[in-house]
Amino acid sequence: MSHDIPIILLAAGQSSRMRGRDKLLEIVEGEPLLRRQARIARAATRGAVIVALPPAPHPRYTLVADMEVEALPVPDAAEGMNASLRAGFSVLPTGTPAAMVLLADLPELTEDDLNTVFHAVDIKSNYTIWRGATADGKPGCLLYTSDAADDMQCVD
Repeated sequence: MSHDIPIILLAAGQSSRMRGRDKLLEIVEGEPLLRRQARIARAATRGAVIVALPPAPHPRYTLVADMEVEALPVPDAAEGMNASLRAGFSVLPTGTPAAMVLLADLPELTEDDLNTVFHAVDIKSNYTIWRGATADGKPGCLLYTSDAADDMQCVD
């Protein structure tokens, strides 16, 4: 890892399509998916790793409690992903040049994938958003510059 760009891990969703099960508690490669995603995010950056979570109490908090990540309660998580984006961007330190947004329910992503996106980004360019994707175009993580992050505060 060669940067300090923070990662916002979106994990406040309701898993509504899982018929009562929480997909982020499912075991992937020997550990709960949320913990795995927080681990690869932590390994990919020296910056903050912010994990947007539903309001406590919730079992997801215990999965990241002993990790070097910030568990961020999203009080209005039921509103959807926009609430998590607003919450995550609102706690970034002033002057943060960019932040990566990572969906917690993408088990095929690896630390190498995150680093590939980090290395492809030129913060000084005119682009404000980069989207990682697979070779066949399936979306992955996103990276927003501070200009785009400022706009996120207005997302409804």
